[in-house]
Amino acid sequence: MVKTAVITALILFATGSFLMTLLYISGGAVSVAGGIVLLLLALKMTLRPDEAPVEAEDESPIDHQKMAIYPLAVPYLLNPVGITVLIITSAAATTFWATVLMVVMILAVGALDLLIFRNIDKLTKRLNPTTLVVSELVFGILLTAVAVQLFVYGLGALGIIEPAAAH
Repeated sequence: MVKTAVITALILFATGSFLMTLLYISGGAVSVAGGIVLLLLALKMTLRPDEAPVEAEDESPIDHQKMAIYPLAVPYLLNPVGITVLIITSAAATTFWATVLMVVMILAVGALDLLIFRNIDKLTKRLNPTTLVVSELVFGILLTAVAVQLFVYGLGALGIIEPAAAH
């Protein structure tokens, strides 16, 4: 799962500027779109934190490799903020050192994710269900704030609101 997210992140960073040019999308539009998607995910976390996903009764065998790629790797490890940042920084990274810095950051986040997943059993033993619900609410609120900031930044970059209000 971590490998899939890191490889996808590196590909997005390498091709983000090209995709923006090819599709005539501005950085502001990417920020607004990322903000909207993240807002929907954050609101789902915040408004229904204890609601378990409904699983269909399916007799087919589970393909764990596919499950590690979607729905886990791309939407959760490489979330809308990550995708947005990678696409925008792809266009903004005009020097060799800026590119190296982004690649190092992608690899560092991947290493941190791997460290957490390798020790998830130890971590979950120390957490009780109430702590998980409260932390999901807190992170949902923080993600909502990040989503709003992305949206505001995008509106400022598009010239819809005053740039001073976007920072």
